[in-house]
Formats: sequence, C-alpha cells, structure tokens
Amino acid sequence: MTARIFFKLIFAVLLIMVVALSAVDFLASEMSEKASLDGLTVEMKEKARMLAVLSERSLLDLDQESVRALASA
Repeated sequence: MTARIFFKLIFAVLLIMVVALSAVDFLASEMSEKASLDGLTVEMKEKARMLAVLSERSLLDLDQESVRALASA
C-alpha cells in the first residue's frame, strides 16, 4: 500500500518536472528566436544605410573586391 503511494508521488513529481521543462524550453526557444531575428534586422538596416550613403555612380564603379569589402563590413 505504501509502495503505491510512493510510486504515485514519484510519478507526480516526474510529470511536474516534464511539464515545467517543456514550458521553459518553449519560452527560451521563442526568446532566442526573437533575439536572433532582432540582430539580423539591425544588421540589415546597417547594411541598407551603408548602401544608401554610396552614390549611384559609385555603385556602378564597384569592382569585386570592393563589394567583398562592403559585404564584410
């Protein structure tokens, strides 16, 4: 009789732990996805600003090395 109670308690604790860990995993993955997306958005805005500074004429005169330098900036 007491063994059944302990098995039920152990099962309840394990179930609570599984639910809690699943919730933490879901929330953490959502937050990390949002942070990654925010970082990419900022990076794209910076690159767009950099291209906006270049005049149309200088864009036409870019060679391959200049484009690579801009891409790595």
